[in-house]
Parts: sequence; structure tokens; C-alpha cells
Amino acid sequence: PLNVSTTNQVKPANMSIGTAGNTGMTNGLIVEGGTFSKGEISSNMNGGYGQLRMVAGNYGAMFRNDGVNTYFLLTAAGNQFGIWNALRPFWIDNASGRMFVGNGLTVNGGLTFPDGSVQTSAGGVPASNIVQVVKNFCGVSNSSTNLFCPGGYTAMSCGQQLTQWQGGYGSPDSIFVNGPNACTMVQGWTNGGTNCRNIVLVCLKN
Repeated sequence: PLNVSTTNQVKPANMSIGTAGNTGMTNGLIVEGGTFSKGEISSNMNGGYGQLRMVAGNYGAMFRNDGVNTYFLLTAAGNQFGIWNALRPFWIDNASGRMFVGNGLTVNGGLTFPDGSVQTSAGGVPASNIVQVVKNFCGVSNSSTNLFCPGGYTAMSCGQQLTQWQGGYGSPDSIFVNGPNACTMVQGWTNGGTNCRNIVLVCLKN
């Protein structure tokens, strides 16, 4: 059913489709059930806290684009439809596209930097605790090579920098952290050519 609430108001407070429960919203459309659009859905804040809010259990989560940065924000427990709390899981500078993480980051399955570089700042890992192992590798189809961190170091990331291209890729290269202290590079099919690149393994002191 379509329900329009006009209690104590000149204009409708909410328009409901179905029997959706309390949403903490006034002067809006409340839909019980799914919605589907074949076109783009646009939203501005219009005095609210964000453009998209997701609610479950005791928490609300929202995306907020304030014109300068775009944030993923959380509410306090029990305030699902209220303002954000002090946590900043991540946000993006709209002009540069640079992403920031404000409450720590846990990565499962390894972390790869395509150019093999790592930058640190005050309060982070001292640069003296990081070493790079570089190996030039010229591989034909399906060949592979391994790099290893020196003793007392753990593999943090690995990447490649192509230096000489001779064959067309028939299948992609694969490069990944392999175990606690190694990086493995597997050359894809090159249509008979040989491709050369620098393999860069970044190692962190234990």
C-alpha cells in the first residue's frame, strides 16, 4: 500500500510504500522491500550527514562527500541514524585521488606495490628497517624466478618494472609474496618472445 503521513504538518512528513518501520527520517520516501533503477541514482546531503547510509544492528555506516574529501564513516552504537563518530576508517582526497586510512589496516594474502616502492613517515616504519632486493629477470613463456629477503627480514611486498618487451602477452604475468621471506615471479606466455624486467622485493626487518 501507499501511505502518506500528514500528522501536524502542512505537507507530508513521509511517504511510505509498504509498511517500513522507523527509519529516523522525516520528509522522505520510505520503501519496504528492494528498489531498482536502470539509471544513475544521485544524492546530496541537503542538511543530512551523508549521501548514503547503511544500517544494521546497533551501527550505521555512511558515505559522505563534502566537496573536498569523500569519507566512509561510522556512527556510535545505538545511534544508527545519527551523526558519525570519531573513527575514520578511510577517506579520499577528491582532487588527488589519494586514499588515507585512519584506524589501522590489516591485509591478508600479501600486499603488492606495482613499482616496488614503499614510503614511510614519522611514526611509521623507519626507512632503516626496510631493504629492497632487486633482480633482473629475462623470461620466456611460463618461466619463473624467486627472490629472497636476507636473514632477519620478512617479505612485505614485491613488484616488477618492465625494462625490455619483445613478445606479445598471451597470458598475464604473476608476481606474489611467497611465504615469509620470498617473492615469486612467473612469466606469462609471450608468443615466443623474451621479456626482461627488474623484480623488486621489499623486506621488513623483524
